[in-house]
Amino acid sequence: MADETLSLPGLEAGVTVQFDNLGIPSITAQSLHDLAFAQGYLHARDRLWQMDVNRRQASGRMAELFGKGHVNGDYQKHLAMIPEVAQQVWDERTPEESELYEAYSGGVNAYIETIKQLPAEYEAIGATPAPWTPLDSMAIGRGMSWGMSSDIGMEVMFGVLAKTMGVSALLKLLPIYGLDPITIQGDMEISSFPEQDFHAGIAAHMDQPFYTTGRIYMDRVFGSNNWVVSGKRTDTGAPMLANDTHMGFDNPCIWYEINLMAPDLHVAGLSVPGAPGILIGHNERVAWGITQARYDVADAYVEKLDPERPDTHYMYKGESVPFEKQAVSIQYKAEDGTLATEERTVLRTVHGPVIYEEDRPRTVLSFRWTGHVPTHEPMFFFGAMKARDVEDFKAALDWFEVGAINVVYADIDGNIYYRSQGKVPIRKGKPFLPLEGWNGDYEWQGYIPYNELPQATNPDQGFIATANNRQAGADYPYYIGAIYDKGYRARRITDMILAAQPMTMDTMRDMQLDVYSLPAENMLPLLYAAAEAHPELITPQAADALALLKKWDRRDLRDAVEPSIFYTWIKLCTINIFKDNLPGEVFGHIGRSEVVYPVLIQDKKWPMDFFDDTATSDVRETKDMMLAKSLSDAVAALTEQLGPDPAAWTWGSIHKVSMHHQLGGDWKIGPEPGDGGTDSINVGGFGLTGDFNYGGGPNMRFSVDLSPDGLRARNVIVGGQTGGKNSPHYDDQFRMWLAGETHPIWFTKQDVDSNTAQTLILKP
Repeated sequence: MADETLSLPGLEAGVTVQFDNLGIPSITAQSLHDLAFAQGYLHARDRLWQMDVNRRQASGRMAELFGKGHVNGDYQKHLAMIPEVAQQVWDERTPEESELYEAYSGGVNAYIETIKQLPAEYEAIGATPAPWTPLDSMAIGRGMSWGMSSDIGMEVMFGVLAKTMGVSALLKLLPIYGLDPITIQGDMEISSFPEQDFHAGIAAHMDQPFYTTGRIYMDRVFGSNNWVVSGKRTDTGAPMLANDTHMGFDNPCIWYEINLMAPDLHVAGLSVPGAPGILIGHNERVAWGITQARYDVADAYVEKLDPERPDTHYMYKGESVPFEKQAVSIQYKAEDGTLATEERTVLRTVHGPVIYEEDRPRTVLSFRWTGHVPTHEPMFFFGAMKARDVEDFKAALDWFEVGAINVVYADIDGNIYYRSQGKVPIRKGKPFLPLEGWNGDYEWQGYIPYNELPQATNPDQGFIATANNRQAGADYPYYIGAIYDKGYRARRITDMILAAQPMTMDTMRDMQLDVYSLPAENMLPLLYAAAEAHPELITPQAADALALLKKWDRRDLRDAVEPSIFYTWIKLCTINIFKDNLPGEVFGHIGRSEVVYPVLIQDKKWPMDFFDDTATSDVRETKDMMLAKSLSDAVAALTEQLGPDPAAWTWGSIHKVSMHHQLGGDWKIGPEPGDGGTDSINVGGFGLTGDFNYGGGPNMRFSVDLSPDGLRARNVIVGGQTGGKNSPHYDDQFRMWLAGETHPIWFTKQDVDSNTAQTLILKP
């Protein structure tokens, strides 16, 4: 018997929705149209505010709700061409996209039109939701593609560093080769990076740190882990697959769990409010997971302005070419509550949109991104949901072109498969630095064929693991990227799989929760040697801390004291070594472990004397002196912050996790003490120049056993299914996530029926 029955115009037939005790719905519909319609209705019912914010963020309309302070952010979306390309994608939509996105929008609007009480956020700021359109969904998708592929801010920062210290020095400093450079296909020699593609002529035009201008910014870098293990390594004899995506801890979580059933389609997993279907999950036969590939899919070009007409023309192949101009009107909420308008202009060169500062007219930097042209990534997810075997899945994967991803796959026939997917330009050199744009020598020459991208099918080792690390070694014929993860997570995943005899679903969970610190394993011996070499720099309190570190099991647990000592030491090393050697605006962005760790670990001649403290003219500090001094500084900092008793220095007292909401205040979840470090599988990342609190990491933990007698999947999301504070499902999974727990994803009709806590009937 239904707990609630609703009549919704737009449905073709009745739909049954069964919720489990966590508010996770299973939808049974008689058509794909009604399935998408019902999914849109449920997304809006549980996440309308989040959907509204996400469409505004993607389409450059945040200032309409939040005021003039968001105008620059909205303008950046036009620089990335997200609203414009989303419109082109919809104009060129496939029949499947048309059917499902129109039905989905109908379901969202059915909720908006019948809503009795708006989410509290609307009341707090005096706003109402506008009707939903398929274009909103397309913009959200393109915005996610930008987040999965944008490295422009990084390239420009490297350009400024190259001008500061020279290319040769920068190549030594950058984390191009990784610290534990395991590739997705195993241990291989890493390709070299020659000193090309950046010369004095380009550096002369790099006259400002563009990433501080408000015209371009450093996007949050997505991470993630996934791995797939063949049946010969598991206790069930069937493949197992795991995936945890590393993103910002927004409240609500970006993921919404759901089970979808219709004729010829049955799929469960993780959806994104704002779009129909499943992005990560499984059907009756196949499962898949996704991480960010970190391919280099965007290039920055330094353009030379026409000296006679610098405001309107630039030089290209010896000719003066006018900028293309696009007028952009950005509305913002004025202080009196009315909408005001700020007019902006987007300039474009042959390469793409430009970042342009009117008070610094000598330099123009443009960028080209694979996402500047329309593509149809939803077709990959629609195809994956229906795939029956690996060949179906490969064909679907060809649709994914923008937002480079590592995809792992398994099926009930025992196959495992991996491919790094996305359009990767073929171009001259290895352009991880800004390129010379005026001579035409660095134009794209097509894209790497998909069948030549790194991939593997049923490898002999019986598993595939990816963790944002390199996809291939030196023998790979194409340039695909320069800046990857250091390799610690991938190494630890690989070691744990090799050690497991056999793999079980519990093993998969334990791996996702693993907080062993390979950086500590690598770097603590350096500290021990430095302290022995310079005991005069080690205070008595620091000596006690050193004794604790020597007994540490190197796990970043919230109740342990040693992680606090270790990471505060790393932080003080960062400050003591780099701050007096780099421009202030550069230092503010360089507190990343990818840069700091190589300087500490690798014993080589560095481009500048990082270790000498410029404030002590009578002493020339060495690396060992800086390491020893930084430990004493770290202990002093912990004492000042937490008191003199080391027992109070628990990692959880300074490493707290929070979920952030657009409006802050009571909508924030946390802070709570958290496990993990910058490079553990269960990452709890942070920068090395601020505090250790974190608001990003594994926002879901998905695993599945593909036994032929019935798939078994588990998951947890950080937060809960709904954004409504008064719902029991607002934060019920946050505690589970903190405790390392997961829940079953009910899939079969029998399991769904047995675990139904509430039923909703939707009628035409």
